[in-house]
Amino acid sequence: MNSESINNRLNELSQIARDRMLTTNLGTLPNHNSFNFLTDAEKEERHRLICMMPSSGEKALQAKERLKKRIEKRNQTTDK
Repeated sequence: MNSESINNRLNELSQIARDRMLTTNLGTLPNHNSFNFLTDAEKEERHRLICMMPSSGEKALQAKERLKKRIEKRNQTTDK
């Protein structure tokens, strides 16, 4: 599962929770947010999905690799 599909599913879960919250009067009470309206199974799925996402450190390393490749490619074209 890639980051985009993980984000899409997380957004779906958020929308499901918001919809539930809006259909009750509890959503207007203090200390209630949409997370409170997820089922236990949905909370577990959300947790697993978040754990699958790359960390900020991993994202930084990926960005450095992409930058390194672009620089190498640019250098190869200017060397010719």
